[in-house]
Amino acid sequence: TARVRLVVVVPPVFQVLRAAQTAEGYDYLFWTNMRSITIGGREYSFVRPGEHAVHVPAAPAGAWVVHGL
Repeated sequence: TARVRLVVVVPPVFQVLRAAQTAEGYDYLFWTNMRSITIGGREYSFVRPGEHAVHVPAAPAGAWVVHGL
């Protein structure tokens, strides 16, 4: 007898299908094969991979972002 081991590596996919700016931020429609993604430091979890829509709130007016090296 012989043993055969098959390994399938599926790279993560994140494809934006539509993006729309609203007064409160952005609405995204995307397709992913992952169960969770992180956008703007916030994690979004899903029941199953596939097509999803999320709302990403905009930064408050007057907010400063400081980047350090």
